Amino acid sequence: MTLTSSGPDEVRQDDVQPDESRADEVAGDAAAGSEKRGRAARDQGNEANRGRANDPEDLRAFTFEVAPEALPDLVRAAGAPGCTLLRRSEYCLLGAGEALRISLRAPWAGSTALVARTLEAIETEAGAAGPVGGPVAMGALPYDPSRSGYLSIPRLLVAQRGGEAWATLVCNKNEPAPRSETLHAELRKLVGAVPAGRPPDTFTLTPSLPHDEWQALVQRALSELEEGRLAKVVLARRVDVDANRPFVLHDALARLVSLYPSCAVFRVEGFIGASPEILVRRTGTEILSHPLAGTVARSGNQASDDTLLAGLLASPKHRREHRLVVDEIASRLQPLCSGLDVPDEPSVIALRNVSHLGTVLTGTLLPHAGAVRKLNAPNTAHTPNDAGAGAGVGPNDHDGGDESTARAPTALEVAALLQPTPAVGGAPTDAALAWQAANEGFDRGWYAGPVGWVDSRGDGEWVLGLRSAYLEGQRASLYAGNGIVAGSDPQAELAETQLKLQALLAALVRP
Repeated sequence: MTLTSSGPDEVRQDDVQPDESRADEVAGDAAAGSEKRGRAARDQGNEANRGRANDPEDLRAFTFEVAPEALPDLVRAAGAPGCTLLRRSEYCLLGAGEALRISLRAPWAGSTALVARTLEAIETEAGAAGPVGGPVAMGALPYDPSRSGYLSIPRLLVAQRGGEAWATLVCNKNEPAPRSETLHAELRKLVGAVPAGRPPDTFTLTPSLPHDEWQALVQRALSELEEGRLAKVVLARRVDVDANRPFVLHDALARLVSLYPSCAVFRVEGFIGASPEILVRRTGTEILSHPLAGTVARSGNQASDDTLLAGLLASPKHRREHRLVVDEIASRLQPLCSGLDVPDEPSVIALRNVSHLGTVLTGTLLPHAGAVRKLNAPNTAHTPNDAGAGAGVGPNDHDGGDESTARAPTALEVAALLQPTPAVGGAPTDAALAWQAANEGFDRGWYAGPVGWVDSRGDGEWVLGLRSAYLEGQRASLYAGNGIVAGSDPQAELAETQLKLQALLAALVRP
């Protein structure tokens, strides 16, 4: 069943099976391709979901505490058809099957209140209290917030944090209440559904643009900056990989975890990656955003790396680019918060082959949605530069419209307000998006869009779909981008994208 929103204040229900629903509404050629490629996987992974409810109010969720030793390897299990994964060092969430799909009509960023209403409508049975509040909506959303998108509520959600684990089953109310035996049977199915195979060992690479043409594109962007039409624009590259055998999804995910342990490793259908950047994390009324901007290579030699890092921290170009991103995010978050901490100085985030400048912004959300109303006008399309747009929460989305009782914005609603930040788009936002669409030469789809989850309490985490690739059989499309600002050098920008592309290539192929 698919729930479809026609706008922030209008909800329509279409009784459509999840594995047949609205593939052509997925934004972007790449994302639409991933949807079609994932359909066969969902057909296999959702057999247990036939006969589902036609309405979220016909569903109920049961949460069980699970002995961690009874769980399969969740990263390996994420290679099974119909699974969604978000894994970082602190916790892991694995969704399997699809109890319900929530389709967000364009602009998706103006339709996110539907997700909160849908999750709240699902009856949650008293049971074990896990790290997430009952059922969750998971998935990836288009980079361009003016597009349509969708999220899925998994039939089975497994959450692991430290030495504890929980599982939530979402069932039709006319089904018998699940027992622990039912849960363990579902977990065993996951293990048996992971396809076997050997990773590729031979491949060819084809860039979307030859190196000389891409560097010329960087020079064109610099001309736009000199004319004052842009302050920054992020220019991405796509490289297509043809391998001698199909890529092995669970092997690629495990290698991403091993190579990039501090990143958020994700899988949504054929879209995988290891994101270093948190768009927003919400826990209760506390929120966190961790933007990155400003990059330098790592050499593997400590003395050389120390010199490179000192140059990164001292670089006026990198510091200016980073501050532009931080200030824009802070300006969007400030009206939502009773307090917002924005450090004056960035820190260094060291990954396997690059280091970034990063700043952790933390804040406390206002305990009601009054601030969201100030930022949102009902039925208004999302335009990130406009303070009248954002999460799509209008007066009709709150019980009684009383600010003293209305809820604070969810993690997804805050993500919608921030997307796209200047870290992946540019500044001014609308001008940067228009320039990207006219010049990059491909549709970004889910690349650089929000990837993550939100629960019925509004808590959740959304990372940016960076260091990412779309996989289809023995073909893959890899993506990487750089922020172009005054002082950027086309040859250096090309070299930086090559370093970022290596992050995925090292996980996909073993030459």
